[in-house]
Amino acid sequence: MLHQGAIPVFADIDPRTFNIDPESVSRRVTSLTRSIIPVGLYGLSADMDPIMSIAKEHDLAVIEDNAQCFLATDKGRLAGTTGHLASFSLQASKHVTSGDGGVIITDDENLATAARKFSCFGYHSLRAGSTGVMPKNERGQPDSVRHDFLGWNYRMSELQAAVALEQTERIDELVERHATAGEGYALNDARFRQVVDIFAGLTIRDGLDPQIGFVGLSMERIMERFQTAYDMGIRMFQISLPSWGALDEPEALLYLKTVCGRFPDCRFLHYNLPRAKRIIRGAEYDRTCEVVPNLVATKNSSTDYARTADLMRNAPRLQHFFLEGNFALGCTLGECSLLCSYDALYPKSTWQFFEAGVNRDLPELFRIARLLWETGEDLFAHCTRDMIDGSYDKTFMGLRNPWFSNRMLPPYIGFSEEESRKCREVFEQKYAQVP
Repeated sequence: MLHQGAIPVFADIDPRTFNIDPESVSRRVTSLTRSIIPVGLYGLSADMDPIMSIAKEHDLAVIEDNAQCFLATDKGRLAGTTGHLASFSLQASKHVTSGDGGVIITDDENLATAARKFSCFGYHSLRAGSTGVMPKNERGQPDSVRHDFLGWNYRMSELQAAVALEQTERIDELVERHATAGEGYALNDARFRQVVDIFAGLTIRDGLDPQIGFVGLSMERIMERFQTAYDMGIRMFQISLPSWGALDEPEALLYLKTVCGRFPDCRFLHYNLPRAKRIIRGAEYDRTCEVVPNLVATKNSSTDYARTADLMRNAPRLQHFFLEGNFALGCTLGECSLLCSYDALYPKSTWQFFEAGVNRDLPELFRIARLLWETGEDLFAHCTRDMIDGSYDKTFMGLRNPWFSNRMLPPYIGFSEEESRKCREVFEQKYAQVP
């Protein structure tokens, strides 16, 4: 851009998506503006329709930068197919790589020809669909035109192009490997570091208390992951028991004492995960607190009033976080905290749910609890199998933000297109107006 004498003017981002905000773009367009460059970030395409409307109004070119957005969609269109041009970097850290170089796509033959010339010294003979070899009878002729304009040497080597072509045969697999959500079980070390680095960069600041959680089979591996997050500034962790085989109480105590003791200046929340094949009860939690002082909270999901009451009465030194299924039950017994799966779907109602619990407004509390239960029953009535938590979380996000990707890391399989379509149909018919 600077090589062309252009001055970049930065628009703000949409805090929901971290992509360019079309309203901010509109405010920054002047008579000197020539193009808009929306960037797709972390697999999420920019909201292209309003951007294209702005471009049409002001006669601007739209150049999509989709280096992190291979195979993403925006309202059913593949990323890169809406703007006038789109670029996909193939640099080493991208989804698809050939070591370096990139790809430009367009459906405009004139733009394709100009792009080819620009990448290779501006040779006159280059065309969108030709090899660009100058005819023999024109070579060396004094009146032959060799260059149309100054072009930079941006062309890839033949070896890089060969690698890139082979990578496109695996593009579905490569993109799936970069999809992340609650399916953190499937993250390798490099991707875990990348996710934590992004998360820490966004959340470590005054007024926020970010937490990282990890589920694993090996205590040493779990501590290594926590150390990675610790080195990036995280001081609150969610821990769960290894799920290979059920630990008895002495083994669970040794595990929690060892891991939490490794990070004495951090606080830990224990996720009482059913997949660990053993649920810790209130009295055991209370005994554990005597030995593990930086275990400060629990996370529990249940619709069992007796189990909820056991935690509230027999482990009073811990802060108990309940999901929507038992938060209302917990509030009848004392102070507890809320972790609501539906917050992305119903942000205002989730806050009202929490406030009703704090104020002991039982009619409002159980009204919203019923709404959340009915939503889940209706949205997923057509689903024929249980899926990992991240599948549902991504579905909730996608219902409010249609451009949000629902891809899962293998081996996990999320909602099919038909299942997602049915969820949206039910949501729009019954729940779209719920705040």
